[in-house]
Amino acid sequence: LSMGFPGPRFAFRLLDALNGAPGVKECTFVENTITDAPFFSTPVTLGKDGVEEIHPFGTLSAFEQDNFDKMLPDLIAQADKGIKFVKAQ
Repeated sequence: LSMGFPGPRFAFRLLDALNGAPGVKECTFVENTITDAPFFSTPVTLGKDGVEEIHPFGTLSAFEQDNFDKMLPDLIAQADKGIKFVKAQ
């Protein structure tokens, strides 16, 4: 149920971009170099060919940075696990 709203919203916004709407900006989990994790959820600009530009997520507060630093190793491990799974198929 947690994807009941954001899933369709992203799908509709992606369709807008694919149909040529300019400046469609949404957050999505995408391969990027914003962090040390191979994939991270960050704002992107969508266009006719998919992701046109990946944007940084902005400045974090000290509290946010502390939580980010604590979660990043687990996120990297989970991404690596998923990558290994896909390569083994």
